[in-house]
Formats: sequence, C-alpha cells, structure tokens
Amino acid sequence: MAEQRQMKAIEKRIIILISSAIILSIFMVFKGNTFTDNIIHFVSFSIASTIIIYDLYVRFLMVPRGPRVTNIFYQICDFMSLFAIVCLSFQLFASFFYFRATVEGTSMVPTLQNEDDLMVRSTKKVNHFDIIVVQLNDRYNIIVPGVENGDLLVKRVIGIPGDSFYFKDDILYLNEQKIDEAYLKDEFGEFYYGGGLRDFDLEKYCQIKGENVCPESGECVIPEDYYFVMGDNRTNSNDSKTFGLFHKSQIFGIVKYRIRGIFNWEKVE
Repeated sequence: MAEQRQMKAIEKRIIILISSAIILSIFMVFKGNTFTDNIIHFVSFSIASTIIIYDLYVRFLMVPRGPRVTNIFYQICDFMSLFAIVCLSFQLFASFFYFRATVEGTSMVPTLQNEDDLMVRSTKKVNHFDIIVVQLNDRYNIIVPGVENGDLLVKRVIGIPGDSFYFKDDILYLNEQKIDEAYLKDEFGEFYYGGGLRDFDLEKYCQIKGENVCPESGECVIPEDYYFVMGDNRTNSNDSKTFGLFHKSQIFGIVKYRIRGIFNWEKVE
C-alpha cells in the first residue's frame, strides 16, 4: 500500500515536470526574442529532464525493485518536479515583470558598453531620458543594411508624444528648455567623444516609415503614441535619426540594472 502511494506520487511529479516543460516551451516560442541564453538553458534542461525521467520511470516499472530503490527514485522525481516549478516561476516573472537583454555595439557609450548584460522592466510607460529596449518593425521604421526587421535595440528616450526639440552647439533644447545631459559628459563637464550633436532639427527626422509627419506650417511635434530615441554615442548610433519614430507598441521595457555578477547589479540611469 505504501509503495502504491509512492508510485502515485511519482506519477504526479512526472506530470508536473512534463506540464512545466510544455508551458516553458510555449513561452520560449512566443517570447523567445526577449529572453537570453540562461532562460533557454532552463527550458532545454526541463525538456531533457522530462524525457530522461520518463524513460527511467518506464524502465523502473519493468524491473524488480525494493523499497530503498523506490524511495530513491521518489526523491529524484520530487527534486526534478520542484526544479521545474522554480523554472516556470522564473519564466513567468521574466515574461510579465523583468527580462534580460544584452547590448550589441557601441551606440550607448559611455553609459553602456558592448556586451553589457542588462535587466529590463517590462513596461510601455516610459518618460524622457529613460533607457529602453525597442524592437524594429518595418511597419513603422526604415530597415537599413546591417539590421533586420525584429531586431532589438537599446536606446534613450529623447522625445515623447507632443514634444518638440532641437540641438544647437551640442545642447539639447526640449520644448524650449535647455537640458543638461550630464550622462554624456565626463568629470570635467566635457562631452565624451561622439556624445555631442552640433545642430539638429526635428523637422528633418520626424518620420514614420520614411514619410515626414511634420505639418507644412506651424511647429513640428512628435505625434501621439510615438517616441524619438537616440543612442548616447550620438554621432555613431543608428536610432530615430536613421529608423524614424518608434510606436509605443515597439517598446519592450526600461533598462533598470547592469548585471556585473550574480550579486552585483548596478543601477542604470
């Protein structure tokens, strides 16, 4: 009787493991473009574990066994099912709250470096100067050589709906207010190389899929639901100057931390 109860418990844990692996796989398929290798490893491990455990279970039923062997197998299944639940919980958390991303290239220097690992909070509510993750979409953007439709980019929000701005002599004027972009300057108050932008007029770059959306007369402002983003390495960045405006549906989240190590997370501003 006791062994039968253990066998039923083992069966339940195998069902949990299989179900968790299936759900994790679904998340990987539909949200795969926002997850890093660590999460893919979790999914792969869960699927592989399911196959191995199920195979061992079938073999286990076909051979004579004692109580000690049954108990060991029970402990293994118990651990694996718990691990699968932890992986699933982590995946759900990553899907709806945070996910990891990696910087590719030098367009965000000096704030972020190539191959920096980031923790991103999933949200579409962004504000001026937030560093965000956006996705290229040929419905809204011009796709140029070197990038592909669907690529993820890490950029800083400069303009939000209703904004008008321009640069003059490296200074940003946002809605007629002079902005001190301290994140682009060194300890002596000088712009890092590539950080300044001598002269820039929104009217030239306020585009959706290559078409200028500024009125023929009157002030040019960013349309509702659209955002203008730039890399901090202004003169060496493909951003809204190249691709045009980004729709709010293209925003994946706000960069909150740079991951230096497991227990070393640095706040990004």
